[in-house]
Amino acid sequence: MTVRDTRTELRTRGGEVRVLKQFAVSVAAVLALQLASSAGPTDVRINELHFHPAGNDQALEFVELYNTGEEDVDLSGWSFTEGIEYTFPEGTVLPGRGYLVVAKDLAVAREVYGSIPLVGPYEGALSDGGEWIRLADSTGRTIDTFLWRDSNAWPGKADGRGASLEKLDPRAEPDWGDSWKASVVVNGTPGQINSYYRTYEDRPIIEPGEVWRYFKGTADPPEGWTEPGFDESSWKLGPAGFGYGDGDDATVLADMQNHYSTVYIRKRFHLVDVAYTKLVLHLSFDDGFVAYLNGQEIARYLAPGNPGDPVPHDALALDQHEIGTPPDTFDISSFIPLLREGENVLSLVGVNLSLTSSDFSLAPSLSGTKEVLGIDEAMGRRITEETIPRGAVWSYFKGTQEPPSEWTETDFDDTAWESGPAGFGYGDNDDATVLDDMQRIPGTQDGYTTLYIRKRFELDADPL
Repeated sequence: MTVRDTRTELRTRGGEVRVLKQFAVSVAAVLALQLASSAGPTDVRINELHFHPAGNDQALEFVELYNTGEEDVDLSGWSFTEGIEYTFPEGTVLPGRGYLVVAKDLAVAREVYGSIPLVGPYEGALSDGGEWIRLADSTGRTIDTFLWRDSNAWPGKADGRGASLEKLDPRAEPDWGDSWKASVVVNGTPGQINSYYRTYEDRPIIEPGEVWRYFKGTADPPEGWTEPGFDESSWKLGPAGFGYGDGDDATVLADMQNHYSTVYIRKRFHLVDVAYTKLVLHLSFDDGFVAYLNGQEIARYLAPGNPGDPVPHDALALDQHEIGTPPDTFDISSFIPLLREGENVLSLVGVNLSLTSSDFSLAPSLSGTKEVLGIDEAMGRRITEETIPRGAVWSYFKGTQEPPSEWTETDFDDTAWESGPAGFGYGDNDDATVLDDMQRIPGTQDGYTTLYIRKRFELDADPL
């Protein structure tokens, strides 16, 4: 089927129509053109715009690029051809998962935004009322383009009120206003994760091959050997994994065969916070094991006895289990409440099938999944999750009069203030501390328009 004298249009969800090209082609040719235009370095996205800084200070403007892929992208000769004008110099590289900020005024950007990946300056200025912006590669092919607005579904706080316009997710459709948010941080988060970004990351807690304390099962271990307070200083030290007969053991137990069937190991680890959503034990083992976290049993596989039963030094595995690649994983998320801020202990006992077995292996590691919030990462600390937990109790003073002048000082005595959990408010049915006297009701209560709150907190000078 041939379509002649046809206009190719880009239509946004808000109804904006823009004619891109006019030509006569077959449907098959249109599809081929689309496929061709989507190939190449499409991992580069416009991720943040500061188009209308507070006070109309154009020197604070910037456009941020983010590489959503793992591979570096050479931006030599790439350019912004609409909205602003800028051509990237030869040798400009955007690293995988990296950021690059194109600034209106380099000197101001360095002073305000600090040490971030920065190029510029660009010609022109970003429109305060919204406009098309287009990024093209060195051949002129469009890499990213969209029309942003300052009305309708687009965030109003980014329009002259101090916030930048940031993507909720770098891969989100840029033409849709609800793909964007006004930054929580004044002047945005150039060169960093966006403040509204939310994801989950797997993070190592105990890496494979770390050094553990171990006790050979020639006798039963001392009572309480799984407890955090146990003194294991007399136990031997060695990297995981422990074993013999496989040729891949980091700590070789050359005397185990025909002499003992169990090995007991302990590893202390430090946590600054315990806000994990998932906890996983990774384990290469041959043949059975029992695992303990801070003294409580969390997993048992092919080891004799019932849950909670101690494993004697002469125990034998109930069946054979060979190590796999990758290691077996055990979801122990139900035991996250056992984690403590500060020192923790993971302990395991490995059990062999027989004294005469040709091999044995025990190689554990531990990982956890955390919710990552952009505002916490951008500010260089996890205030909302660690230092001051959500819903913590604060002291508060109702604004029926001015608070004492020194109310923000660390040594101010706020014992006379009321206290309650955050958040404070009324009328939304989701407030933890309801201020039911705040609203003015003529003839009933005067109300007030301000609230002053304070929270004392401590920081570990050297948490690691």
